[in-house]
Amino acid sequence: MGETAIVVLVPEAEPLVGAWRRVHTDDGRHGMPPHVTLIYPFVDDSALPRQVAGVGTVVGCFEAFDCAFAETARFDGVLYLSPAQDEIFRAMTDALARAYPDNPPYGGRYDDVVPHLTVAESGNAALLASIEREVRARLPIATHVAAASLMHFVDGRWREHTSVALA
Repeated sequence: MGETAIVVLVPEAEPLVGAWRRVHTDDGRHGMPPHVTLIYPFVDDSALPRQVAGVGTVVGCFEAFDCAFAETARFDGVLYLSPAQDEIFRAMTDALARAYPDNPPYGGRYDDVVPHLTVAESGNAALLASIEREVRARLPIATHVAAASLMHFVDGRWREHTSVALA
């Protein structure tokens, strides 16, 4: 039984946040590239191939778009980049949650699922402040979002299973 997720990969963020993620996030240590999560956890890894078409139908209703990450923000112990196109990510997450009601984002733990790209997680506020200063100085990051990725956790690493195109 393996974990899966639906994410939007942001390869343009790798030069700025990749090293921080590999050291200061659990998923980054296990190979997950910079991304915005749409649904996690998703289905069991063995069911993932059967879900590709359905996920493609849902995300295929959204037009590809340009996105900028120009600001940092924080949750408790989490430093992240905030996408300027927050509403599009929210709409994609909501559409997927409606299509897959048994797999709500973050297991249904949060009433408001805030789109974000995690940079670092730590209980050390001074560490997060230091990382934030360095990251802020090199923003914004621009990307073109044309696909969502179904990721699966295999042999201790996050890997892309399938990329599904937006319209």
